[in-house]
Amino acid sequence: MSLNIDLVKRLFFGKTKQTLTPVDTTTKEIIESKEARTKEERFLNLIVNIGDHPKDIYDALDTYFTEDLLQLDDGEVKRSLTITELPNILQIQIQRVQFDRVRLIPVKSIEPLPFEEQLYMDRYMETENQELIDKTTEVFHWRHWRAG
Repeated sequence: MSLNIDLVKRLFFGKTKQTLTPVDTTTKEIIESKEARTKEERFLNLIVNIGDHPKDIYDALDTYFTEDLLQLDDGEVKRSLTITELPNILQIQIQRVQFDRVRLIPVKSIEPLPFEEQLYMDRYMETENQELIDKTTEVFHWRHWRAG
């Protein structure tokens, strides 16, 4: 029985890692003296939203895995999400139902979400590669300062 459960887990379940890193409220730079908090969780599927009108699957996944700022009781943190373990069969669920706030009804989007036969997930994986970490940090700052 245990062998079957392990097989199913290997086939369909992956692991994500959420990291909450304290940042300076003005500069949004990481505060090195404070320790980051991490939490790993199993996932069965990744749920991407097409409400933001992504141009393709990578655009939707970029939004899912984007780094953002959160205000917690003990200060502001940068939240990042990475994949630490991919399943053999990756399931991506497309959230097509949105709520129309004007008409106060749910609306189903039929907007296409293009993707190729092969999907490259390396940019969403946990890494120790400093060049990739620096590039992710650069994109985070670019998005934060552009939006704010």
